[in-house]
Amino acid sequence: MLDVHVPHPTHTWKDFFIHIATICVGLLIAVGLEQGVEALHRAHERRDLIEAFRAECETNVKSLEGIVGSLRVNVVYLRQLMAELRDAKPQAGFVTVVVPDGRLWLNYHTPSRSVWTGAKANAKVGLLPDNLAQVYDRVDFEGDKFDSTLADRNNTYEHIFYFGVRTGLDLRPGATLRLSLAQRDDIERLLDDYAVAQDLRLAYGGEWLGASRAVVAGVQSREAMMPYLDLALGEARVTPM
Repeated sequence: MLDVHVPHPTHTWKDFFIHIATICVGLLIAVGLEQGVEALHRAHERRDLIEAFRAECETNVKSLEGIVGSLRVNVVYLRQLMAELRDAKPQAGFVTVVVPDGRLWLNYHTPSRSVWTGAKANAKVGLLPDNLAQVYDRVDFEGDKFDSTLADRNNTYEHIFYFGVRTGLDLRPGATLRLSLAQRDDIERLLDDYAVAQDLRLAYGGEWLGASRAVVAGVQSREAMMPYLDLALGEARVTPM
């Protein structure tokens, strides 16, 4: 049998350009769909990051309110203890002081900074608009200041603790201290260093609290954060004696 083939029509330049145009349109549609899916994915990641950071700030606000309150009480106590030592009248080269009620050492968990740390490590910071990235970075900056005082706080307390071990003095509330003038000077210097470290933690904790409150309130710029920082710092500040 003979196969009869239908002759192919002659291709013109018009047919060629129509074919090329069809291919180009198909490619554009494919690229557009891919970019659309990527844009939706990025929007989803951005929304998740914003929600996660806000949730972390909300949790931190509760934690920081407790920490700042405890630090404030502690700073007042340290000032009272130093005032007792300062005002004690020497008798035969010694001073006698009853340690007032209060807590010399505070134990608490530092609030989390994991969301922003993770966002920087995973390069997800670029998902955010500049204004929100600046707000979140300011919150992390305040948290970093608070964390940076931890080593000084621990170090100064260790000196106080081992002063008690070395001298055999009991620094617990209600204990009666009989100190030589040199010992009083030594413990006053140690308490002064410790009070400075705690006062800094109080101030930085207040600023971190204010910045976190600003995020929970939905602020959109660093300038809009300032009233929250000022208010929280004012709440934390201890009036000079």
